[in-house]
Amino acid sequence: MLFEAVTLLHLPAFHLLRSELLPQLGTLRHVECNYSQRSNRLDAYLRGEVLPAFDPKAGGGALMDINIYNLHFVLALLGQPQSAHYLCHRGYNGVDLSGTVVLEYDEQLALCTGAKDTDAPNSGLLQGDNGWLRIDGPVSTMSAITLCLRGQQARQIPLTPVSHRLAPEFAAIADILHRRDYDTMNRLLDHSLAVMQTMGKVVGSIPTL
Repeated sequence: MLFEAVTLLHLPAFHLLRSELLPQLGTLRHVECNYSQRSNRLDAYLRGEVLPAFDPKAGGGALMDINIYNLHFVLALLGQPQSAHYLCHRGYNGVDLSGTVVLEYDEQLALCTGAKDTDAPNSGLLQGDNGWLRIDGPVSTMSAITLCLRGQQARQIPLTPVSHRLAPEFAAIADILHRRDYDTMNRLLDHSLAVMQTMGKVVGSIPTL
């Protein structure tokens, strides 16, 4: 059996968001995700030392290394977009130090920002015609969720605590293996394939130097 290790998909908070909270927002219109974390290897890069984290040939850069988590989140909610574009700040060797992916759907627009050259208050924001939902911290960890429906006060949603952020993923995969649940395995692989196909569109939108 084959799996991609995508912790987000197995978090109890993500299941709660997708099954119970998202429908309360009405028609979803706008999604924003920001995962920005200044790399501890950036100073070496700026001095001319290119480590794998900033080497395009090694899969380095903000898109592959950090913004991929935002793409997993959006596609797990909305599926593949009609179009995908990438606007980025590039370093001296062409690597993307930071950037924003623009994903266009029939009814939604999603912006996924990832940065390795700056810090930011990481968060996710979902806006629907009946309210909004904010995720504190990277969407890949789902540490806190605030929900505000139209005409109501914003309220923090109680989340099921986990012993470790990887624990739900390990438990889910162990259960799939034990039950030899190929249907669930294939659904997870379909999601991984959709992210890879979208990543192909994103990479294809980057102008060559």
